[in-house]
Amino acid sequence: MSEKTGTEILMAQSPSIGEVIDRLNRRLAAAQERIKALEKRLEIVPGHPYDGIDCRDETIRLADARVREVEAERDALKPDAERYRSIFTIKGFSLRIKERGSWPVLLPSKAEADAALDAGRKG
Repeated sequence: MSEKTGTEILMAQSPSIGEVIDRLNRRLAAAQERIKALEKRLEIVPGHPYDGIDCRDETIRLADARVREVEAERDALKPDAERYRSIFTIKGFSLRIKERGSWPVLLPSKAEADAALDAGRKG
């Protein structure tokens, strides 16, 4: 019985070149299929500069900008809202609604309303 060298043992246990190539080709095909699936999911169209991620990011950017605009508008209107809210605290002001008929309203004078609104703005 002859002794085998380390190289001979390794060669005997190693797959043939053909097996290695087959394995690599299968892995390459699987990777190419995965790329196609991901491109489809990202809505990548060859020759088109934007994909689904770019569109999503732009939509989020625009929505965030609109939220900031609405918040700024709300903040700008807040003092007036507080001011007008104070009109309901004017002495003698009331709104009475009947079940039937007219809606009689007792309004304060213009001077009383202006004073109450200005007081409401000052807090």
